[in-house]
Amino acid sequence: MALNVIAKSFENYRSTHINFDNFHNQVINMPRATFSELPEVIKLLKSLASYILLIDEKVLTKKINPKEIYHNIFSNFKCGKVPTKNRNISFEETFLNINDTFERVYDENVWKMGRRFRHYTELFSFFDILKRVKVGNKWSKNYGVFDVDALKELELTDEADLFDLFRNKLLNLNVKDNSHIVTCKGIKLKNDVDYRPARAILRYILEMDREVTDFEIGILLGRIDDVQKEDEILVRANNIGKELPHSFGGQINLVFDSMLWKTSGGARYSYRQSQNPDFKFKSFIILMETFGMISYDRNSHFIALTEYSKELMQDEIPLDVLDLEHLLVKIDSDTAGSKELTDLILKRRTDAITAAIQADGELVEKLNIRNIHNPPMKNGKRIRSKLIMEVAKIKVNYIDEVEGVAPFVGKSGTSYVEAHHIIEFGRECGPDITDNLICLGPSNHSLIHHGDREDVVAFFNRCRTSGAIVFHRFEIICTKYHCLTKDHVKALLKKGLITEVEKNNLEALIDENGVDPLFLKSLEITATESY
Repeated sequence: MALNVIAKSFENYRSTHINFDNFHNQVINMPRATFSELPEVIKLLKSLASYILLIDEKVLTKKINPKEIYHNIFSNFKCGKVPTKNRNISFEETFLNINDTFERVYDENVWKMGRRFRHYTELFSFFDILKRVKVGNKWSKNYGVFDVDALKELELTDEADLFDLFRNKLLNLNVKDNSHIVTCKGIKLKNDVDYRPARAILRYILEMDREVTDFEIGILLGRIDDVQKEDEILVRANNIGKELPHSFGGQINLVFDSMLWKTSGGARYSYRQSQNPDFKFKSFIILMETFGMISYDRNSHFIALTEYSKELMQDEIPLDVLDLEHLLVKIDSDTAGSKELTDLILKRRTDAITAAIQADGELVEKLNIRNIHNPPMKNGKRIRSKLIMEVAKIKVNYIDEVEGVAPFVGKSGTSYVEAHHIIEFGRECGPDITDNLICLGPSNHSLIHHGDREDVVAFFNRCRTSGAIVFHRFEIICTKYHCLTKDHVKALLKKGLITEVEKNNLEALIDENGVDPLFLKSLEITATESY
């Protein structure tokens, strides 16, 4: 049975050494900073971002290669130009504080620093911070253009939160637009490719319900062949995985036998240098381990889920979306730097959030329910969900819901609007769900919080007459989410957002539907007061 599953799945790669080579050339060939140093290299990327941001932005956003990047950093250092944030003395002593010409420092036969530096730029490309460009009709392995926002994202992130940031990058990484993978030898991407390896690996381990090996991950989920859709790749992987032995050696034996990868004399084909899949894809696995997604035993080759990953997969919500919520909570410190970082992170993930909402018509409801039952917490207090706020903005396409137009284009490239809790989050214990949020331009939002009573009452009346806030909103909060209380109803009446008759109707609905006990329990926890 197992022989047939493997042989049928990879029929075009059987028997010959050419087929054997083609099969393994399709394993994603990861950037290869020294495996043991990879966690420290990730931290170095944060420092490097600050050195790179000292280069003129006009240079960064034009075609540039690793040697030119290094040369600019080297020249800046010699002129005394060093970053005020994330300065790295060890990096300077190793790569910059050298009493020789740059050409000799970079030269493979003299100081040999060029090769090491290129490993770092390959990681920048892998994380889509340095985006490859085409030279003629081919993607260049050397030239790229920096995503300046992504560099700023790294610079602003505290080192304590750095792995959380990169974990979300890895979960979001899609081979269809990845700057490194597009240049990997042997991989030909189709126009409709749609595959996120990190997410697929976690799903595969969960569905196997056992420890898996780096070998099976490499050949089943680290390869890009003619099957390039995530669900299809997972179906094939699961069919094979269920029939594989559990040991590393047993898996290799079965795969080689099934694929007839042996000479006429019965000797097993041997890998060319650095061709074996568990080596080529190993950096990806180590990154998943570094960012807390898996545990990885190099001796046994076994990989297992961490408690964090198991928790992520308990909900029917995309892993990258849930992980984004975790990241936003972790970086939230209510400072100007934190706000700027949050805005950058959301700016670079708006398309992914939008696509997730479009793919699952019930996703917004699922996120709301999750937020009612598991409100984000920081320093022992309930805080507003930045994710829920962003979803509310996406739902209305970033317009002021009262004015019906976009106020102005913000730094994120979208219209600048702010999400306001109709039943206020802190003072009135309002639910933190999209149905209790209205998107407003900054002037209207400030009016609610800082205008005199007469102007505020007039504005709320406009909210009703314009259809921006309708009675049905509060019915939904009560009947679908069960998080409307009679105190909330009194607050709405006081604001003039409902009539006396509507108040009575809502109170009757509350009596009929009740209030979620988990929501009521959460209200016992103090909420932050900022808006």
